Amino acid sequence: MPKGHQLPDLRDQVLYEVNVAEFSPEGTFAGVTERLPHVKALGVRGVELMPVWEFPGDVSLGYNPAFFFAPERAYGTPDDLKRLVDQAHGLGLAVVLDVVFNHSSPDHPFNRLYRYHESPWFSGGNPWGMPDFDHGKAATKTFFDEVQGFWLNEYHVDGFRYDATRFVGGDAVSGFSRLAWHARETKPWAYLIAEHIPEDPGILGWTRLDACWHDAFRATVNANLGETGDAGWGDLDALMAVLDARRRGYSGPRQVINYLESHDHERLVSAVRSNPSLGRNEELVAARLRLGLVTLAVAAGVPMLYAGQELAMAKRTTPERGVRLDWSRLRSTEGKALVGLVQRLLWFRNTHPALRSDNIDFPAVFRDRKTLAVHRWNNEGDDVVALLNFGNDLQRVSLALPQPGPWHEFLGRGVVNAPDREATVDVLPSGVLLLARWKNWKA
Repeated sequence: MPKGHQLPDLRDQVLYEVNVAEFSPEGTFAGVTERLPHVKALGVRGVELMPVWEFPGDVSLGYNPAFFFAPERAYGTPDDLKRLVDQAHGLGLAVVLDVVFNHSSPDHPFNRLYRYHESPWFSGGNPWGMPDFDHGKAATKTFFDEVQGFWLNEYHVDGFRYDATRFVGGDAVSGFSRLAWHARETKPWAYLIAEHIPEDPGILGWTRLDACWHDAFRATVNANLGETGDAGWGDLDALMAVLDARRRGYSGPRQVINYLESHDHERLVSAVRSNPSLGRNEELVAARLRLGLVTLAVAAGVPMLYAGQELAMAKRTTPERGVRLDWSRLRSTEGKALVGLVQRLLWFRNTHPALRSDNIDFPAVFRDRKTLAVHRWNNEGDDVVALLNFGNDLQRVSLALPQPGPWHEFLGRGVVNAPDREATVDVLPSGVLLLARWKNWKA
């Protein structure tokens, strides 16, 4: 970051995952740099770049690195990438690099030097047909010490998202624990995030990692948005467990990166439209997107968007199919509305400390109506209550609000008067109410 500028605490972050090839018409570092003001204007505070290391050919998600010290040439030059990082820092945006330390492409030079059983670095092949690094070997430890130091110091990235740490493995002296230790020793303030799926909150207790991707959040919230029964549709107890990750063994909100979309899964628009009972009604699809974004904003944890989510993109890049974001959607009525909603919600989160605190509870739960109230607060008097209706009928609900007095609805539905704390409110189908005691916005 610029001299004198410190990274915000992770609990105050809002991350934005970017696939360089997908993000701009050019598919380059320069294309990302040009559009960083858009990212900043959303209310995002950090960019998470998907892997940018040289890979075979010119089309890939980047999870098959061939050279760990070289940016992908199809994306631009090393100076282009450095310029991207510098411009992001100039806008106050952190840059987190998604790194693949489990394996390399078969094209990596190490793979050409030895057979697996003789290699100082590899242990054999993996299910993806690529050579697996053995992180217990001294040469592998030295190599990745050098890789991490290079990117933290030469490119000034602000941290790492470690891909596939379940496969990397780890113990007290090797694997992802050593990677986190070395990165922390190199840059003590770096963000260190693991993709550890299936999740194991316990790894955050014995390593120097900060947080894990909270994939259970994505699966459970999206099941309720798309009405699919495979991950807890209609199960408000499961929903509450991902909104408050302490119920799943995490120590607090700072330890989870919450998201609705990522490079690994279909876009939310596509998932909702795939349900015939929802997808034929575009107003209902839009309401579900809105409900999902509010849920993401009020949940306890660090929110992350996948680039294009604010444009309601329905497709993403896969290893078999390249996609570019459709920036013309910024000029459409739908696109303007959704970008505006994201900006408002992230502004609300960034200016209400209650939404970045450890405190969360559920003062009203209506299981048969798929509706619940989420209460967030801090110890200085900031209170926020969100009413979330995951059903398709209007719900009239009565609840006791945390404090008496007027509660202001942020999304434009006036004031809820509750002089004795008791209130009865209507929540639209697939709708939300976002209430705050402290009104810090203009009418």
